[in-house]
Amino acid sequence: MVSDLSEDWRGVMATNLDGVFLSCREGARRFVEQGTGGSMILVSSRVSRFGAAQQAAYAASKTGVLGPARTLAVELARHRVRVNTLVPGWTRTGLTVPRQEAIVVDGGYSVFSSELH
Repeated sequence: MVSDLSEDWRGVMATNLDGVFLSCREGARRFVEQGTGGSMILVSSRVSRFGAAQQAAYAASKTGVLGPARTLAVELARHRVRVNTLVPGWTRTGLTVPRQEAIVVDGGYSVFSSELH
């Protein structure tokens, strides 16, 4: 966690939490103005529930998506706007593979596969 308490923390929050807030604020305004209802889908992460080594900022930002989603669902229901949160599992991409391969949990199992490392 120590490595996440730096300028990286603020950058992750700006992207994953501030970006969600600003997008939702604009989307909510437009849905209400239109008066036709709609659907908003916010993206969180399994890390918000289970955590992951060296992912404090990411975990905090993705956990922070859940509260606003619930609040928006309540606030926008009377305008027929549905708000849901997608909580995907681990996804292997060129950007995530190096980090995924570096994270190993107790027992020698990677959090991204059942293979022993």
